[in-house]
Amino acid sequence: MTLIGFKTGRSTRHDRYCSDILTTNIGLFGEAMWKKRHLIPLVRVRDIWEKTFSSRLEQQLYEFSITSFTCVALLARLHEQTLDRAPSLLSHIPHYILYAWTYTPQDDDTPSCMSLLRRIMEEQAAHVPDFIEAYINECHRGYSSHLAGKICRTFRNDTIFGEDALTMAKVCCPLICDQRVLQRQEHLPEGKGFIPSLLASCQRQMCGSLRDREGSVYCMFIVNVVCAARRLIAEQIQRYGGELNLIGVIATALVGSINEKHEETVNSALILLDMQASYVPRTRRNPDLAQQYTDCLTTSAHVWHDTLEALQGIETTGGAHLALKNRATDAWREHGLVFNLKEGKTASDQICKRPSIQPFWLSDKRCFLDACACSVIRPTHHVRVCKGCFRAMYCNVACQRRDWTAGHKLVCGQ
Repeated sequence: MTLIGFKTGRSTRHDRYCSDILTTNIGLFGEAMWKKRHLIPLVRVRDIWEKTFSSRLEQQLYEFSITSFTCVALLARLHEQTLDRAPSLLSHIPHYILYAWTYTPQDDDTPSCMSLLRRIMEEQAAHVPDFIEAYINECHRGYSSHLAGKICRTFRNDTIFGEDALTMAKVCCPLICDQRVLQRQEHLPEGKGFIPSLLASCQRQMCGSLRDREGSVYCMFIVNVVCAARRLIAEQIQRYGGELNLIGVIATALVGSINEKHEETVNSALILLDMQASYVPRTRRNPDLAQQYTDCLTTSAHVWHDTLEALQGIETTGGAHLALKNRATDAWREHGLVFNLKEGKTASDQICKRPSIQPFWLSDKRCFLDACACSVIRPTHHVRVCKGCFRAMYCNVACQRRDWTAGHKLVCGQ
C-alpha cells in the first residue's frame, strides 16, 4: 500500500495502474482470504494477551490473522479511495473483516473496523439481511456463540462512546438480533448478555460528562432495536430493565424523537414503556422480585419529573407534531401513576434519600452528580473520588466540575 502512494498521498501513473488492478480483483482476493479463515486461531483471549502459545505454529497463525486482517482492511480503504464507494457485500471482504474481528482480542481496531463495515452496510442496506443470513450459514457451528460474546463484550467497553458507539451499534445490532446469534446468549455469563450489555453501553452515552445530541441519537437507535427484538428478549428486559435504567434510555429517546419529529421512535419508546409498566404488578406481588420493583421505582423517579418538564417544553410545529407530543406526554404521565409519581412532587418525595455521606471505600460506587444517569445505577466504567473530601465520587472531571458548581463546594471537606 505504501508503494502505490496510499500512505504518502502521492502516486505515479504506475501506482494508479497497480491500484486499479487491486481494486478490480478485490472480489477474487476477498474470496481467497475467506477460504483461508480456518487459519485464524480460535485461542482464548487470555492466552493471546499474555502471548502464551502452546506451539510455534499457533503463534505463527496468530500473527497471520493480525497481518491478514490489516491487509484486507487496507485494501478495502484503497477501494473506497479509488472508486469512491465501499466494497460489495458479495466481495467477501466484509465477511473476512467481521470474522477476523470476532477473534481479535484487541479493541484498538474496533472503531476503524466498525466504521468500514457501517459504510459497506449503509451503501447496500437492502442486501444486509441476505448478507447476514449467508454469512452466519457459512461460518462454523460454534461461531454464533463467539460472535454474541464478542459483540456483548464490545458493548461493555466504556472507551467506545459518541459516534464510535453509534457506528458499533449500527453494525452489531443487526448481527446479534439474528435469531441464531440471539439464542446463543444462554452460554454467556450472568449479566453479560445482549440487554445488560446494550443498556451498559447506553448508560455510558447518557453519562453526565457526555450528554449531547449524539447520546440522544444513540438512545433513539437502541430503543428501536430493543422494540423490534422485544419478543425474543422479554425475559432479559424484565430482569435487567430496572437495574440498568432502561427507563432512562426510553426517556432520552422519547424527548429526542419528539424534537426530531421521529414518529417511529416515539412508537417504539411507548411500546417499551408499556412493556416495563406491565411488569410492575407481578413484581409487587412476588417477594422474590421486590428488588426489581425497587430498581424500577428508583430509576423512574430519577427521570420522571425532568422528562415530563422536557416534554412539556418542546415547541411544536404543526398539528401532527403537537399530537405526537401530547400522545407521548400523556403516556409518560400514565407511567408515573404506576409508581405514584405526580406533578408537583419532587423526586426526593418518591424515593429514599441517599444515605449519609461516608468514606468512598464504604459507599456505593455511583456518580454524585444528581443530573448524571450514573447517579441512579452503578456505572460500568471507573469512578474517581473527590480529593477534597474523599467521599464523593464522579465519572470524570466534567461531572465533578458540574457538581462543584451545583453545591458540592459548600460541603466538600466538612
